[in-house]
Amino acid sequence: MNKLFYGLYDLANSAYTIIIVTFITSAYFANHIVGNSQIGAAADKKLNGKINLLQIFTILCILSTCLFWFANPYTNYILYTLIIFFLSNYCYEVAIIFYNSLLKNCSNENNIGKTSGSGFALGYIGSIPILLFTLYVFVLPDTIPFGLDKSKFGNIRFIPIIAAVCFLIFSYLMINYFKRYVQFKKNVNHNLLFLKNLFNSYGKINLQPLQNLF
Repeated sequence: MNKLFYGLYDLANSAYTIIIVTFITSAYFANHIVGNSQIGAAADKKLNGKINLLQIFTILCILSTCLFWFANPYTNYILYTLIIFFLSNYCYEVAIIFYNSLLKNCSNENNIGKTSGSGFALGYIGSIPILLFTLYVFVLPDTIPFGLDKSKFGNIRFIPIIAAVCFLIFSYLMINYFKRYVQFKKNVNHNLLFLKNLFNSYGKINLQPLQNLF
């Protein structure tokens, strides 16, 4: 019985992590507090505006995440750690806005929910190997790679850098692909417009002078 009631607190705080951190409040923060219509409007005016802003805020999130390394285990680093957490989370939420805006480029109205859900599931599935890697390589062993000092929590402070590296690798693949996709789509549309104008002009050409030559 004690175990059951003890586990109820896990059930209780799961509501906080799911609603506040992962789903509802984070989406509200991103779309209505962080979100800026002027930023979105500026992005819409340029060819790769959204993907470029996604790249910028992703890089800022990665760099600020690496700064957790300097959050030493002393009380005078509390403010520093809170600032870094806010900065990295802010950049993350802004990047998510532009990430979500690209969803329509790889799906349609019939499967947009399926595409979004697949990406969400892939993210959680992919996080499991990273979590296990950090747990069994940097947390549990007595000997930590790179000579990190476990007594000063160097192993724990290094884990955000691992997360940042993973973020960099997989986001680069996605961003690079969509940059090429947007450029390819522009070229196709440009060529189609050129052909359309060409055929429209052809119908208006006066061929009588050419016919008089024969």
